[in-house]
Amino acid sequence: MRVIIAADDGPISRRLRDFLTENGMLVNVVEDPKQLKTLLLEWNPKFLIVDYMFPNWNAVHILKFMKESGIMHEDGCRVFVVSAHSHETNVNEALKRGASDYIVRPYQPTEILSRIVLHLQKNKQIPLINEDDREKEQFYLHLTDLALKEVLNSENLHRSLFNLTNMLAMALKAVRVSVIQCDSNLMIGKVRASSDDRDLNDLKIDLQKYPEVNYVLNGKKMLALDNLKNEPQMQEVLKKVQSISFNSMIVCPVFSSKEHLFGVLSARLPDKAPVLNDYHLRFAQLTARSLGILLKSFAAPENLLEEWPKAS
Repeated sequence: MRVIIAADDGPISRRLRDFLTENGMLVNVVEDPKQLKTLLLEWNPKFLIVDYMFPNWNAVHILKFMKESGIMHEDGCRVFVVSAHSHETNVNEALKRGASDYIVRPYQPTEILSRIVLHLQKNKQIPLINEDDREKEQFYLHLTDLALKEVLNSENLHRSLFNLTNMLAMALKAVRVSVIQCDSNLMIGKVRASSDDRDLNDLKIDLQKYPEVNYVLNGKKMLALDNLKNEPQMQEVLKKVQSISFNSMIVCPVFSSKEHLFGVLSARLPDKAPVLNDYHLRFAQLTARSLGILLKSFAAPENLLEEWPKAS
């Protein structure tokens, strides 16, 4: 797999190059726009990691060139834009121009590798469930009924958040389902409920380590991914990296109001998870919307730093 790193930060880029090379990738570091243009056109890279303020040819102009040259398409080169700032204007501009991801410095090489892994997985096209499978249909209708009752009759925010994550975990046979409140500017999140721990409601996490969460926060759309462990191109990475999850996952945005993105609903599936179907995805979306209604009805704090209601 071929990767270009376009930046003028010397040792940092070389350190990333060495790490990715150790994990089975072919990597070129460039500091000159002319050399970058040549590599993009002739080397056929799978990924470009480029500094937002790349000298004499910033990321926005590079993205425009790649689009006009036909380099960016579904099976073409993916672009990660790197910057010291996470200003919403810069993020939106980069994504609008076709960047696949936006990464805030400082970062660890393992974080870049985890993003590469994420973007190698295709956002799953969900097959429709068999129309004759009435038993499964009734099961999901029953879960939907329970979810709606939980929202309408709730007297305790945390208990209801836990119950909804537990329902989704049961429906998906998930290892864990979590509700994560996020602050993309500070790049921190807090797990407010988790299906595997009834009392959990204030676990702080570093969002840089969760590329799937950042992907959903940036795009504000659901993400559904297949397990990558059977992909031939990832076998070398699998041998050397133990900290990155290759399992299937579903991540949905959670809105506590029309204007405010509270965070995400994240479901991580086991190694031998069943094939995701239309019912799985629709129930995950319904759960995310139910969470949003709950958060709004309880006037849950929108600021991550505000005091959160205690679990009881």
